[in-house]
Amino acid sequence: MKHLQDGQQLTNQPSTSIVGKSLVPVPGSIILMGIIAASVKSLFTGYFKEGPVVALLIEAFIGEIVIFILRIRLLGFIITGILVLCVTAFHPLILSGELIDTEYYDSFAQILYSLFGIESLPTYLVLIIFTGVHIFVGILGGIVAWYLSKWLELKLKKYRINNQGG
Repeated sequence: MKHLQDGQQLTNQPSTSIVGKSLVPVPGSIILMGIIAASVKSLFTGYFKEGPVVALLIEAFIGEIVIFILRIRLLGFIITGILVLCVTAFHPLILSGELIDTEYYDSFAQILYSLFGIESLPTYLVLIIFTGVHIFVGILGGIVAWYLSKWLELKLKKYRINNQGG
């Protein structure tokens, strides 16, 4: 069984990046934030692991493309959230060709079994629920990021208005 530290990672970088994109709507800003997040992750873990770095860069690239195509709108944030969470969910499959034998998947399956009070479920059903949960959380993350970015824009406007004479 592979562990989370061997490539699977959970991050809030995509939400932070799309909120940042609305405040700094410059082409490539999400990719730059992804590079910064990957660099910081490598520096603070004390070693370089290509799995998490690649995942962060893939997520940033997806976010940049989706926001470029759909612009800085609620739909763009939601689609970005969904795609990035699905990349995070299937990261072990993308990089190593494994998913079913990872700690992340096993933990998810065990939570499902305990929630429903059962011993096991067919793998395809666990995968459907696994994907559905990631899509749902991606939608929520996109909505929260959208409203957070709008709230921050209002705060910045008020700050600029109050400090113009300064």
